[in-house]
Amino acid sequence: MNSGREPTLNTAQWNENATTLVESPLARLHRAMMVGRTKLEELLKDRSARVLDLGCGSGPFLAWFASRGFTQLHGVEPEEALIAKIPEPLRSRVRPDKAEKLSFDDGFFDAVFVYCVLHHLKGDDAYRRACAEIDRVTKPGGLVFIVEPGRYKTFLLVEAASAVLGLVSKTFRAFYATMVEERPEQHHFLKNHGIIRDELEKRGFKPIVDDYCIYSWIYTARKP
Repeated sequence: MNSGREPTLNTAQWNENATTLVESPLARLHRAMMVGRTKLEELLKDRSARVLDLGCGSGPFLAWFASRGFTQLHGVEPEEALIAKIPEPLRSRVRPDKAEKLSFDDGFFDAVFVYCVLHHLKGDDAYRRACAEIDRVTKPGGLVFIVEPGRYKTFLLVEAASAVLGLVSKTFRAFYATMVEERPEQHHFLKNHGIIRDELEKRGFKPIVDDYCIYSWIYTARKP
């Protein structure tokens, strides 16, 4: 909950179940698989590269980047309760910005990493504003790595399976509860996520990876 600030981008169920959803073995496996598909470690070899984790939540990817030797890490997370869960010194590198309005200078980052964040936004115009900000803060030649829901029919199957598996699994119970609350935004994004691709490519980004895995869309591109 966000104590009287602007309406949260996360649902109450996400905030309540964040630890379960982030730290479960299944979530860790999914993150490893998706990062591998983005070709991040192949393309981003400079450990002094300035990296933004856009929508970093409680910090699992900040910790992952740090464990790989990256030193210039920054995060954005609008939820103060999630920021509070990030251990120092990483927590001090996180700003309470939103994807559509970032408080960083133009061309500040070598890479912007986005993992299951953009589907929280409220519609097509919000997607475009987020793309404009990603473009603005990425330096020429910089990279963007995006993992988001992408396959609508597969997502519906995962949603139904989670409802059943949630009867015996805390992880799937938390996942399904979150999916139910996020359903309008998730389903809109699943049908319209091509706007993200189109907007970035209109801005000159050149795709390196544009693929699907399970229900996720994996997109990696370089700014000219």
